[in-house]
Amino acid sequence: MEKQTQIEQEFGEYLESQKALIIKLAHAYCYEEEERKDLIQDILVQLWKAFPSYRPEYARSTWTYRIALNVSISWLRKRKRSFQKKQNLKDEMEFLLWDNSILDQRLNKLYQAIENLKPMEKAQIILHLEGLAHKEIAEILGISVSNISTKLQRIKRKLQKQLTNKI
Repeated sequence: MEKQTQIEQEFGEYLESQKALIIKLAHAYCYEEEERKDLIQDILVQLWKAFPSYRPEYARSTWTYRIALNVSISWLRKRKRSFQKKQNLKDEMEFLLWDNSILDQRLNKLYQAIENLKPMEKAQIILHLEGLAHKEIAEILGISVSNISTKLQRIKRKLQKQLTNKI
């Protein structure tokens, strides 16, 4: 029983240190508050399940990103399949819960453009915008560093094209 309490305490401390990362990532994948709460809950469940197998040679943030991104991408794929039956993904943009008084218009346009990316592209650009090095992004996503560099250039061009067409 004491070991279980220790694990729960360690997990609580770990979550506290990674809370902002988890919330930010969930916010990037889900704009509706109730669904975002569900996504965060799914991420937390997977982190709890995986916590005993965490290996200290990996940075906690890298480990967290990897699990949270996998859960988010899976969640997004499931959601898109059901959502496409009901309405076009662009219709959902009207229901964004962003506080526009805080986010400037340019940032809002960037988030809208990112929303149109494929799940893996979205993951790569979010990690890049978070300031992670290509090596860290490659480690989190399980692909080569050179592949990250190439794909990020393509994603940036795609975003630039979307943003210049909207202006």
